[in-house]
Amino acid sequence: MLTQQAKQLKQQQRYDEAIALYKQACLLSPQDPIPEHNLATAYADADLLHDARYHARMALQLGSNHAATWLVLARVEQGLHHFSAAEEAYRRAVAIDPVLAEAQLELAQLIWMQTGHIQQAVATLIASIKQHPDNPVLRLTLARVFEGAGDIAVGYKVLADTLQFMEDEVLQSTATHLALDHGDYQQALVHAKRAYAMAPQYAPALMAYCYALMANDQAAQALPMIDGYLEQQPDDQLALALQATALKLAQDERYKSMCNYQSMVQSYSLQTPPGWSSLPDYLAELKQAVRTHHHFKTHPFGQSVRHGSQQPSILRFKDPAIQAFPQAIAPAIEQYLQHIGMDKLHPLTRRNKLDWQFNGIWSVLLKSQGFHSNHVHSRGWISSACYLELPKTVKQGNVDGWLKFGEPGMATQPKLAVERYVKPEVGQLVLFPSYFWHGTVPFSSSDSRMTIAFDLVPKS
Repeated sequence: MLTQQAKQLKQQQRYDEAIALYKQACLLSPQDPIPEHNLATAYADADLLHDARYHARMALQLGSNHAATWLVLARVEQGLHHFSAAEEAYRRAVAIDPVLAEAQLELAQLIWMQTGHIQQAVATLIASIKQHPDNPVLRLTLARVFEGAGDIAVGYKVLADTLQFMEDEVLQSTATHLALDHGDYQQALVHAKRAYAMAPQYAPALMAYCYALMANDQAAQALPMIDGYLEQQPDDQLALALQATALKLAQDERYKSMCNYQSMVQSYSLQTPPGWSSLPDYLAELKQAVRTHHHFKTHPFGQSVRHGSQQPSILRFKDPAIQAFPQAIAPAIEQYLQHIGMDKLHPLTRRNKLDWQFNGIWSVLLKSQGFHSNHVHSRGWISSACYLELPKTVKQGNVDGWLKFGEPGMATQPKLAVERYVKPEVGQLVLFPSYFWHGTVPFSSSDSRMTIAFDLVPKS
């Protein structure tokens, strides 16, 4: 009973209450590793990583031989920047359960981010596929690893070969996106139709079908499908982005109201938090603190970053400047919420209750030729970019390194162009709807481009 109650609280992000109940469960069953495992996961979700590591290790000492416990420990060790220990824990998880896709994917990602060598990253996964050649999950994971590393052709070939002897809606949906990225729009539509026919209620299959339709100049057919989905899931930011794209392609007047880039993209200066004499002093300390937590050579999988590194959950670090960051941005967020208003019929403003909470906060360090591919933040509401360090090329009169809006991160027919550029400034915070397509222009420089970004959602 305690475990079920704690699980519900954890799903509501009420971590302190969940942890208290899991602790009671541990006291009631002191020799049982499962309550210790559950307590470790709750601490990990709350970003209390030292506590999570202690209880994960305790579960293992009590006899847990579950791959899931090793996976929790691996994630925690990685979060603490103990990369050798994290790799060992991932390998223990994979050894116990070779078809545990999460462990396989995250092990490959850790090796990739540290080395930038795709063959090293996939070695364990390929060995597991040889042991389990008929397992579609492992093959799907391999395709996603190649996709994440930028080798779209190989990733698509993995799926195309797999689909010759097995298929399901997940494989077909993923094949749709890889075919689109590979430039084979007609074949993408074949995959998408198959996925949607197999599972019309499976949201990724519906989304994949809409992607493929718009790549093949059939936005009018996609629009009612997206509208119907949004009636059930009105806060899905990716679906809103697809709806906006379909409206634009269909030259529907509703697009202008939904995507007013001049009004809904706003820039603000950070406020100097207590403890610093000036904003430049604070920014200098914040930049130094954030930079110390960037350890990886290259980008993670499934993110927009290219030629750079990404550090998640930066508020877990206790540097004073990082801990003061929420105070530095709070006035700007409050101004933005007042600015956008509270229209109950608009997909952005209908959720506005003039309050907010984080739903993810991270930092990105881009190197020369680095950029963000065009993307949206599917689980956000309001998204951001805050600039800590910029290359000199940003100030040289072109748009290198600038933030851009309106160009979809998907193939469309006809192709849609950028609708607004925003020039970054150190100490500037840019706020915008999470469903806006946005990315950055690549730059060439010996200097780096470092940001903090976050998503906001209304308070629960």
